[in-house]
Amino acid sequence: LQGNLPSQRLEQLDLVFAGKHYVFHPEQAGKQAVLALLENPDLPKAVADPKELYKYMMGQGKALQGVTDDPSLAGYLYEPGASSYGIQGLGEEFLPAASGEAAQDTAALVPVLRDRLQERGLTRLYETIELPLTENLAEMEWNGITIDQAMLDEVTEEMTKKVQALEQQAFDQAGEQFNLNSPKQLGALLFEKLGLPVIKKTKTGYSTSAEVLEKLRPHHPIIDLILEYRQLTKLNSTYVEGLSKVIAGDGRIHTCFQNTVTATGRLSSTEPNLQNIPTRTEVGKRMREMFVPGKDYDLLMSCDYSQVELRVMASIAQDELLLDSFRHGQDVHARTASEIFGVPLDQV
Repeated sequence: LQGNLPSQRLEQLDLVFAGKHYVFHPEQAGKQAVLALLENPDLPKAVADPKELYKYMMGQGKALQGVTDDPSLAGYLYEPGASSYGIQGLGEEFLPAASGEAAQDTAALVPVLRDRLQERGLTRLYETIELPLTENLAEMEWNGITIDQAMLDEVTEEMTKKVQALEQQAFDQAGEQFNLNSPKQLGALLFEKLGLPVIKKTKTGYSTSAEVLEKLRPHHPIIDLILEYRQLTKLNSTYVEGLSKVIAGDGRIHTCFQNTVTATGRLSSTEPNLQNIPTRTEVGKRMREMFVPGKDYDLLMSCDYSQVELRVMASIAQDELLLDSFRHGQDVHARTASEIFGVPLDQV
Protein backbone atom coordinates (compact mmCIF):
# COMPACT_ATOMS: atom_id res chain seq x y z
CA LEU A 1 0.00 0.00 0.00
CA GLN A 2 1.33 3.39 -0.91
CA GLY A 3 -0.45 6.57 0.06
CA ASN A 4 0.08 10.24 -0.54
CA LEU A 5 -1.48 13.39 0.86
CA PRO A 6 -2.12 16.01 -1.81
CA SER A 7 -2.71 18.73 0.78
CA GLN A 8 -2.19 19.38 4.46
CA ARG A 9 -5.80 18.49 5.22
CA LEU A 10 -6.90 15.01 4.29
CA GLU A 11 -9.36 15.85 1.52
CA GLN A 12 -8.47 12.68 -0.31
CA LEU A 13 -6.03 9.83 -0.08
CA ASP A 14 -4.44 8.40 -3.20
CA LEU A 15 -3.75 4.69 -2.87
CA VAL A 16 -1.77 2.34 -5.04
CA PHE A 17 -2.71 -1.18 -4.06
CA ALA A 18 -1.65 -4.30 -5.98
CA GLY A 19 -0.56 -2.06 -8.85
CA LYS A 20 -3.94 -0.31 -9.16
CA HIS A 21 -4.69 3.34 -8.34
CA TYR A 22 -7.60 4.27 -6.06
CA VAL A 23 -8.76 7.64 -4.72
CA PHE A 24 -10.35 7.57 -1.29
CA HIS A 25 -12.40 10.46 0.14
CA PRO A 26 -12.62 10.27 3.94
CA GLU A 27 -16.40 10.51 4.15
CA GLN A 28 -17.34 8.07 1.41
CA ALA A 29 -18.65 4.52 1.77
CA GLY A 30 -15.98 1.96 2.53
CA LYS A 31 -14.26 4.26 5.00
CA GLN A 32 -14.03 1.60 7.73
CA ALA A 33 -12.35 -0.84 5.36
CA VAL A 34 -9.71 1.72 4.41
CA LEU A 35 -9.15 2.66 8.07
CA ALA A 36 -8.64 -1.04 8.82
CA LEU A 37 -5.92 -1.14 6.13
CA LEU A 38 -4.26 1.97 7.56
CA GLU A 39 -4.14 0.64 11.11
CA ASN A 40 -2.97 -2.86 10.10
CA PRO A 41 0.67 -3.09 11.31
CA ASP A 42 1.35 -6.09 9.06
CA LEU A 43 0.57 -4.20 5.85
CA PRO A 44 3.70 -2.20 4.82
CA LYS A 45 2.95 1.36 3.74
CA ALA A 46 4.94 4.05 2.00
CA VAL A 47 3.50 7.49 2.71
CA ALA A 48 4.85 10.81 1.54
CA ASP A 49 4.93 13.07 4.62
CA PRO A 50 2.85 10.75 6.85
CA LYS A 51 2.40 13.25 9.71
CA GLU A 52 -0.92 14.49 8.35
CA LEU A 53 -2.16 10.92 7.96
CA TYR A 54 -1.06 10.09 11.52
CA LYS A 55 -3.08 13.08 12.77
CA TYR A 56 -6.09 12.18 10.65
CA MET A 57 -6.11 8.71 12.20
CA MET A 58 -5.80 10.19 15.70
CA GLY A 59 -8.90 12.23 14.92
CA GLN A 60 -10.67 8.98 14.06
CA GLY A 61 -9.61 7.47 17.39
CA LYS A 62 -7.27 5.08 15.58
CA ALA A 63 -3.53 4.70 14.97
CA LEU A 64 -1.76 4.61 11.62
CA GLN A 65 0.58 1.61 11.72
CA GLY A 66 2.96 -0.16 9.36
CA VAL A 67 4.60 2.92 7.81
CA THR A 68 7.87 1.56 6.46
CA ASP A 69 8.84 4.37 4.10
CA ASP A 70 8.54 8.10 3.54
CA PRO A 71 10.20 9.14 0.25
CA SER A 72 10.23 12.80 1.34
CA LEU A 73 12.20 11.93 4.46
CA ALA A 74 14.50 9.56 2.55
CA GLY A 75 15.18 12.28 -0.04
CA TYR A 76 15.99 14.72 2.75
CA LEU A 77 18.44 12.35 4.43
CA TYR A 78 20.14 11.66 1.12
CA GLU A 79 20.45 15.34 0.16
CA PRO A 80 19.74 17.61 3.19
CA GLY A 81 20.57 20.82 1.33
CA ALA A 82 17.86 20.62 -1.34
CA SER A 83 15.16 23.29 -1.45
CA SER A 84 12.20 20.91 -1.05
CA TYR A 85 11.28 17.23 -0.92
CA GLY A 86 7.95 17.12 -2.72
CA ILE A 87 7.18 13.92 -4.61
CA GLN A 88 7.13 15.72 -7.96
CA GLY A 89 10.63 17.17 -7.44
CA LEU A 90 12.00 13.87 -6.13
CA GLY A 91 10.43 12.04 -9.08
CA GLU A 92 12.10 14.35 -11.58
CA GLU A 93 15.47 13.85 -9.88
CA PHE A 94 15.44 10.12 -9.13
CA LEU A 95 13.02 8.48 -11.59
CA PRO A 96 13.87 8.03 -15.28
CA ALA A 97 10.16 8.26 -16.17
CA ALA A 98 8.15 9.93 -13.40
CA SER A 99 4.41 9.51 -13.92
CA GLY A 100 3.46 12.82 -12.31
CA GLU A 101 0.90 10.94 -10.21
CA ALA A 102 1.97 11.37 -6.61
CA ALA A 103 0.93 7.91 -5.38
CA GLN A 104 2.57 6.02 -8.28
CA ASP A 105 5.74 8.07 -7.92
CA THR A 106 5.75 7.48 -4.16
CA ALA A 107 5.70 3.73 -4.86
CA ALA A 108 8.40 3.97 -7.53
CA LEU A 109 10.69 6.17 -5.42
CA VAL A 110 10.88 3.79 -2.45
CA PRO A 111 13.35 1.21 -3.86
CA VAL A 112 15.43 3.91 -5.60
CA LEU A 113 15.84 6.00 -2.47
CA ARG A 114 16.38 2.89 -0.33
CA ASP A 115 19.37 2.03 -2.54
CA ARG A 116 20.74 5.58 -2.23
CA LEU A 117 20.47 5.52 1.56
CA GLN A 118 22.15 2.11 1.65
CA GLU A 119 25.07 3.49 -0.40
CA ARG A 120 25.68 6.19 2.19
CA GLY A 121 25.15 4.03 5.25
CA LEU A 122 22.02 5.93 6.25
CA THR A 123 19.53 3.03 6.40
CA ARG A 124 19.82 2.49 10.16
CA LEU A 125 19.38 6.22 10.86
CA TYR A 126 16.33 6.26 8.57
CA GLU A 127 14.66 3.18 10.05
CA THR A 128 15.43 3.53 13.75
CA ILE A 129 15.41 7.28 14.32
CA GLU A 130 13.88 9.39 11.56
CA LEU A 131 10.83 7.29 10.62
CA PRO A 132 9.74 6.59 14.21
CA LEU A 133 10.33 10.26 15.08
CA THR A 134 7.72 11.31 12.49
CA GLU A 135 4.98 9.64 14.53
CA ASN A 136 6.21 11.40 17.67
CA LEU A 137 6.12 14.75 15.86
CA ALA A 138 2.59 14.09 14.63
CA GLU A 139 1.51 13.40 18.22
CA MET A 140 3.24 16.58 19.44
CA GLU A 141 1.46 18.62 16.76
CA TRP A 142 -1.87 16.97 17.57
CA ASN A 143 -1.52 17.65 21.31
CA GLY A 144 -0.26 21.22 20.93
CA ILE A 145 0.70 23.48 23.83
CA THR A 146 -1.57 25.55 26.07
CA ILE A 147 -1.24 29.30 26.28
CA ASP A 148 -2.57 31.22 29.29
CA GLN A 149 -5.25 33.40 27.67
CA ALA A 150 -5.56 35.73 30.68
CA MET A 151 -1.81 36.39 30.68
CA LEU A 152 -1.84 36.88 26.90
CA ASP A 153 -4.57 39.53 27.28
CA GLU A 154 -2.56 41.17 30.06
CA VAL A 155 0.64 41.25 27.99
CA THR A 156 -1.31 42.60 24.99
CA GLU A 157 -2.58 45.49 27.11
CA GLU A 158 0.90 46.14 28.54
CA MET A 159 2.46 46.17 25.07
CA THR A 160 -0.18 48.55 23.71
CA LYS A 161 0.45 51.00 26.57
CA LYS A 162 4.25 50.77 26.17
CA VAL A 163 4.05 51.39 22.42
CA GLN A 164 1.75 54.39 22.96
CA ALA A 165 4.06 55.80 25.65
CA LEU A 166 7.12 55.47 23.39
CA GLU A 167 5.23 57.13 20.56
CA GLN A 168 4.32 60.10 22.78
CA GLN A 169 7.89 60.45 24.06
CA ALA A 170 9.13 60.52 20.45
CA PHE A 171 6.57 63.24 19.62
CA ASP A 172 7.80 65.27 22.61
CA GLN A 173 11.43 64.94 21.49
CA ALA A 174 10.52 65.88 17.92
CA GLY A 175 8.26 68.78 18.88
CA GLU A 176 5.59 67.48 16.52
CA GLN A 177 3.54 64.41 15.70
CA PHE A 178 4.66 62.14 12.86
CA ASN A 179 4.19 58.57 11.67
CA LEU A 180 6.98 56.49 13.23
CA ASN A 181 6.27 53.72 10.71
CA SER A 182 6.81 56.00 7.70
CA PRO A 183 10.47 56.05 6.50
CA LYS A 184 9.70 59.21 4.50
CA GLN A 185 8.30 61.17 7.45
CA LEU A 186 10.99 59.84 9.79
CA GLY A 187 13.75 60.76 7.32
CA ALA A 188 12.43 64.30 6.92
CA LEU A 189 12.25 64.74 10.68
CA LEU A 190 15.70 63.34 11.49
CA PHE A 191 17.75 64.80 8.65
CA GLU A 192 15.91 68.00 7.73
CA LYS A 193 14.26 69.28 10.92
CA LEU A 194 16.69 67.88 13.53
CA GLY A 195 19.72 68.18 11.22
CA LEU A 196 21.25 64.79 12.04
CA PRO A 197 24.11 63.62 9.76
CA VAL A 198 22.94 61.74 6.67
CA ILE A 199 24.50 58.26 6.78
CA LYS A 200 22.96 56.69 3.70
CA LYS A 201 20.51 57.56 0.94
CA THR A 202 18.25 55.30 -1.14
CA LYS A 203 16.41 55.86 -4.43
CA THR A 204 13.37 57.05 -2.50
CA GLY A 205 15.17 59.31 0.01
CA TYR A 206 16.96 58.99 3.32
CA SER A 207 17.68 55.55 4.74
CA THR A 208 16.28 54.98 8.24
CA SER A 209 17.37 51.33 8.52
CA ALA A 210 18.36 49.81 11.86
CA GLU A 211 22.01 50.02 10.81
CA VAL A 212 21.69 53.77 10.13
CA LEU A 213 19.80 54.44 13.35
CA GLU A 214 22.44 52.59 15.40
CA LYS A 215 25.09 54.99 14.06
CA LEU A 216 22.87 57.96 14.93
CA ARG A 217 22.36 56.91 18.58
CA PRO A 218 24.97 59.36 20.02
CA HIS A 219 23.47 62.31 18.13
CA HIS A 220 19.95 62.53 19.59
CA PRO A 221 17.89 60.81 22.34
CA ILE A 222 14.97 60.29 19.94
CA ILE A 223 16.91 57.50 18.23
CA ASP A 224 16.74 55.21 21.26
CA LEU A 225 12.98 55.76 21.41
CA ILE A 226 12.52 54.92 17.72
CA LEU A 227 14.60 51.73 17.97
CA GLU A 228 12.71 50.57 21.07
CA TYR A 229 9.39 51.44 19.39
CA ARG A 230 10.32 49.33 16.36
CA GLN A 231 11.38 46.38 18.52
CA LEU A 232 8.17 46.46 20.57
CA THR A 233 5.83 46.86 17.59
CA LYS A 234 7.54 43.95 15.84
CA LEU A 235 7.25 41.76 18.95
CA ASN A 236 3.63 42.80 19.34
CA SER A 237 2.58 42.05 15.77
CA THR A 238 4.67 38.89 15.37
CA TYR A 239 4.13 37.23 18.72
CA VAL A 240 1.49 38.81 20.94
CA GLU A 241 -1.11 39.51 18.24
CA GLY A 242 0.27 36.68 16.09
CA LEU A 243 -0.17 34.03 18.81
CA SER A 244 -3.73 35.20 19.51
CA LYS A 245 -4.68 34.34 15.93
CA VAL A 246 -3.45 30.73 16.08
CA ILE A 247 -5.01 29.55 19.35
CA ALA A 248 -7.28 26.64 18.40
CA GLY A 249 -10.69 25.88 19.85
CA ASP A 250 -9.10 23.67 22.50
CA GLY A 251 -7.12 26.64 23.85
CA ARG A 252 -3.86 25.22 22.54
CA ILE A 253 -1.43 26.21 19.80
CA HIS A 254 -0.68 23.45 17.29
CA THR A 255 2.60 24.38 15.64
CA CYS A 256 4.04 22.32 12.79
CA PHE A 257 7.38 20.60 13.44
CA GLN A 258 9.24 20.35 10.15
CA ASN A 259 11.82 17.55 9.98
CA THR A 260 12.91 18.04 6.34
CA VAL A 261 13.78 21.75 6.31
CA THR A 262 17.11 22.50 7.97
CA ALA A 263 20.34 21.27 6.42
CA THR A 264 21.75 20.50 9.88
CA GLY A 265 19.02 18.03 10.89
CA ARG A 266 17.41 20.05 13.65
CA LEU A 267 13.65 20.56 13.71
CA SER A 268 12.05 23.78 12.60
CA SER A 269 8.76 25.11 13.96
CA THR A 270 6.29 26.90 11.67
CA GLU A 271 2.72 28.19 11.72
CA PRO A 272 3.58 29.67 14.20
CA ASN A 273 7.31 29.56 14.83
CA LEU A 274 7.62 28.80 18.55
CA GLN A 275 11.41 28.42 18.41
CA ASN A 276 12.44 32.05 18.10
CA ILE A 277 10.37 33.73 20.78
CA PRO A 278 12.90 36.14 22.35
CA THR A 279 14.52 35.26 25.68
CA ARG A 280 16.77 38.17 26.57
CA THR A 281 14.24 41.00 26.73
CA GLU A 282 11.76 41.47 29.55
CA VAL A 283 8.88 41.22 27.06
CA GLY A 284 10.30 37.97 25.67
CA LYS A 285 10.51 36.45 29.15
CA ARG A 286 6.89 37.45 29.81
CA MET A 287 5.83 35.82 26.55
CA ARG A 288 7.54 32.57 27.46
CA GLU A 289 5.71 32.56 30.78
CA MET A 290 2.42 32.45 28.84
CA PHE A 291 3.06 28.83 27.82
CA VAL A 292 1.70 26.54 30.54
CA PRO A 293 1.23 22.76 30.96
CA GLY A 294 -2.55 22.95 30.52
CA LYS A 295 -5.26 20.46 31.42
CA ASP A 296 -4.13 16.86 32.13
CA TYR A 297 -0.44 17.89 32.11
CA ASP A 298 1.71 18.44 35.20
CA LEU A 299 4.66 20.45 33.99
CA LEU A 300 6.76 21.70 31.09
CA MET A 301 10.33 20.40 31.03
CA SER A 302 13.24 22.07 29.29
CA CYS A 303 16.21 19.87 28.36
CA ASP A 304 19.46 20.59 26.57
CA TYR A 305 22.57 18.61 25.74
CA SER A 306 25.76 19.84 27.39
CA GLN A 307 28.29 20.70 24.66
CA VAL A 308 27.05 17.83 22.48
CA GLU A 309 29.00 18.80 19.35
CA LEU A 310 32.27 19.20 21.26
CA ARG A 311 31.74 15.86 23.01
CA VAL A 312 31.21 14.13 19.65
CA MET A 313 34.27 15.88 18.23
CA ALA A 314 36.38 14.89 21.25
CA SER A 315 35.31 11.26 20.82
CA ILE A 316 35.99 11.17 17.08
CA ALA A 317 39.30 13.03 17.26
CA GLN A 318 40.38 11.37 20.54
CA ASP A 319 41.79 14.75 21.54
CA GLU A 320 43.38 14.18 24.96
CA LEU A 321 42.85 17.72 26.25
CA LEU A 322 39.17 17.78 25.32
CA LEU A 323 38.60 14.27 26.67
CA ASP A 324 40.35 15.15 29.93
CA SER A 325 38.29 18.33 30.22
CA PHE A 326 35.01 16.45 29.85
CA ARG A 327 36.08 13.63 32.15
CA HIS A 328 36.76 16.13 34.93
CA GLY A 329 33.61 18.19 34.32
CA GLN A 330 35.57 21.34 33.45
CA ASP A 331 34.24 24.33 31.54
CA VAL A 332 35.56 23.53 28.05
CA HIS A 333 35.89 27.16 27.00
CA ALA A 334 37.77 28.07 30.18
CA ARG A 335 40.11 25.10 29.68
CA THR A 336 40.70 26.15 26.05
CA ALA A 337 41.56 29.70 27.16
CA SER A 338 43.84 28.30 29.87
CA GLU A 339 45.77 26.22 27.30
CA ILE A 340 46.01 29.00 24.70
CA PHE A 341 47.14 31.78 27.04
CA GLY A 342 49.12 29.63 29.48
CA VAL A 343 47.04 30.80 32.43
CA PRO A 344 46.01 28.47 35.29
CA LEU A 345 42.37 27.38 34.92
CA ASP A 346 41.27 29.02 38.17
CA GLN A 347 42.63 32.38 36.96
CA VAL A 348 40.83 32.46 33.58
